[in-house]
Amino acid sequence: YKAIDGREIHIEFNTAGPPLALINYNFPQQGRPPNERIKFQQRMLDTIANIPNWKNLILLGDFNARFQARKGNETKILGPYVFGRGEDYLCSKVRQGHILNRDLLAEVLTTHQMRVMNTFFQKPLEKLITHRPPGVEHRPPWTPDRFATTDHFICRQRWKNSI
Repeated sequence: YKAIDGREIHIEFNTAGPPLALINYNFPQQGRPPNERIKFQQRMLDTIANIPNWKNLILLGDFNARFQARKGNETKILGPYVFGRGEDYLCSKVRQGHILNRDLLAEVLTTHQMRVMNTFFQKPLEKLITHRPPGVEHRPPWTPDRFATTDHFICRQRWKNSI
């Protein structure tokens, strides 16, 4: 394995077929300055571009990206099971001038033809939650105003059936 820093770790496994490359990311939180998050996004774009398409690449970890909804043009990167507040909520954030981690990550996924695989499987709401803010107890109601999904499991479109 190769630890790049506290935000990125690479592991590669030789298998009977093509190698399996895993990259664990810890994307800067939404509250960090936009230039720091954009710089990290560019680093992700560059890293993925340098991994050959014939390798089975999986990205996982805490992307600090709350998708909230699947926009009409995101059907290739997001499945139908997105835990969130809906598209109206997203539009209100964009109108306020927010640069959202979800949009930075969506750009990476679109550029490299990747999918957020945990949005393609229907699960009970409590199984979708990966983030609980301080002071919120882990109990119902399992609603997006109380909880979020920020950890994601991502693979290239080409390898989607291996998940």
